Amino acid sequence: MTTIGIGTLYRNRDVIEGPVRTLLFQDRIRLVPNPRAADSPKAPDLLIYSGENEIGGAWACRREEQPVSYNVQIRDPHVSRPIHATLCQSDQDDDRFDLFWSH
Repeated sequence: MTTIGIGTLYRNRDVIEGPVRTLLFQDRIRLVPNPRAADSPKAPDLLIYSGENEIGGAWACRREEQPVSYNVQIRDPHVSRPIHATLCQSDQDDDRFDLFWSH
């Protein structure tokens, strides 16, 4: 399995944001808390936006004594399937998150 880093994002208060780059997708995204996350166990913990458009979601992976990580799904109209990636909190900087795409 190949893992490719496709973005480095930073937290500013409750929002995580930064540029994401793949061969077909290049944009600045913003992950914000989902106000409806508590309504359904399948709802994403974070909603992903490009500008004003919602383009995906992120589900928290809760593991004891580990940095925060999220399973991320980004929908790109240029690709038939969503981009599935992992957003991992840095060990050195709690406000830095690295986005990895595995295939």
